[in-house]
Amino acid sequence: MSLTKVTFSMIQGAGINPTDYGVTGNGTTDDAAAMQLAIIAAVDNQVPLILAPVTYNITASVLSATLAAGEKLVIYGNGAVFNTTIADAANFYDGFFTVEGTATSEFIVSDLSITSDQAGAWSSSRARGKMVGLAVKTLANVELTNVKVTGFAFINIWLYYIDKGLVLDCEGTNSIYAGLFMQSCTDVNVYGGVYNQNGGDNAGTVEGYGLTCAGLFQVGDRDNARVKIDGVTAIDNIGKGIDAHNCQQFIVTNCHVRGFGRVGIYAVNESGGSKNVSDVTIANNYVSGDGGTPIATTCCGVLAGTTDASMFGALIISDNTIKSNTHSLTDSAGLFIACPPSGSIVGSVVVANNSFNDAAGATGSSSVIRTTNSAVLWPDIVVSNNTIYQTVAIANAIYIESASRLAVTGNLIKTTSTMTNGIVTGNSVNMTATGNILNGTFSTSSITVLGAAYQVSRGNIVNGVPFRDYMNTGATLDWGTAVPVADYWYQGSVRWNLSATIGQPKGWQCTVSGTPGTWVSMGNL
Repeated sequence: MSLTKVTFSMIQGAGINPTDYGVTGNGTTDDAAAMQLAIIAAVDNQVPLILAPVTYNITASVLSATLAAGEKLVIYGNGAVFNTTIADAANFYDGFFTVEGTATSEFIVSDLSITSDQAGAWSSSRARGKMVGLAVKTLANVELTNVKVTGFAFINIWLYYIDKGLVLDCEGTNSIYAGLFMQSCTDVNVYGGVYNQNGGDNAGTVEGYGLTCAGLFQVGDRDNARVKIDGVTAIDNIGKGIDAHNCQQFIVTNCHVRGFGRVGIYAVNESGGSKNVSDVTIANNYVSGDGGTPIATTCCGVLAGTTDASMFGALIISDNTIKSNTHSLTDSAGLFIACPPSGSIVGSVVVANNSFNDAAGATGSSSVIRTTNSAVLWPDIVVSNNTIYQTVAIANAIYIESASRLAVTGNLIKTTSTMTNGIVTGNSVNMTATGNILNGTFSTSSITVLGAAYQVSRGNIVNGVPFRDYMNTGATLDWGTAVPVADYWYQGSVRWNLSATIGQPKGWQCTVSGTPGTWVSMGNL
């Protein structure tokens, strides 16, 4: 009687064990062909591929899986490593491990590492290549849990045309372009994980992304929609830490972004029609420029808004900590809001409860919170209850323009150096600056409210003294013991004498606008 050796894969319904297909897992023998057979068997039998916690050398060829309608590929990595020394691909987006299916296919993988030495050491001068580490395309559902992909010449993890996705505690580090690249995806949640040290030189342009929602590049692409990024770490990415070039409803919360070269968190609806962004929420994030090397004249902790004549929606930026963006650049800012051009349809902007600590670079034109000027106005901009602390000289703490209704309220601003202006507002219809507290040296003006049909400044305090109240024309009502010697004052402004006695001036009135303007006594008591 002869005995038949029963393999794990022969048990009906059991998972696929790669050793049954000749995989060694010794880290030296090339397991590429045998692993491909195991993957095909898992798909054909619709059972999981179960790996061992060893290193598989995959070098002779790449891996792939093609899923028919309704099919699913499940891989339990159990700490396994796919390591490759394959040279870079011949074509952009070619994958080392590609999983592709239909609108009803699924891919679920956990506890797997995919490593390459293509990217080499982290450097802004390394030339971008073409290969993707894990390419996942055209699927109904994707779940990646504790999947770590590192060192590829182009992108580490690429999700393309995914209808529903979960990326949980994954890693995409040290690629030459992007750690996680989402394109034409909907309903993707990225929770936790590390996306560090991505970027390099793309034909003379230095760029790189920790995570990005990419624009429309190919025929048939669609807008990304409903993408949430929560609790991830994105450190020392050469261009941008977290980026949305294309996404409808983009949410970034509870993330740690540090050491960016251009922008920490970016969500701008750009011109051209292929980079559509709208309805953005950026909240409870820690964004720091520490360690970053600037690669552009604009270097910002957060840059959001629209430069395209299309629909944008609402922008909410709240409860973030933004610090240490001390690059000496022309347009350095903690928060930069791009304002809409002609033809735009936009919602409201809320900037609230954020903490800015040396968030703008040491140049005469930088601002902590800044908007661009535009003929098209946001319906509402509210800047409230933010804390701004600066130890380096900059132009402005808050510089806001282009709103139908603008409220700058309850902000705390302190500088131990010099600011040109504390708060500047302009090019809006209705503006209020109320309840703000400013401490420090402001060489031109602590608060300037300009260019509105209706404007109010009330209840503000500068260096422990109530700041002058005024409405509409810019003329203000103020109290003090002598004529002003600083700040810009409008004709018609009045300062009442707090120490007036018999024979002393009742107060003074500004007769010529200027810094501080021309003042004359209103007569003695």
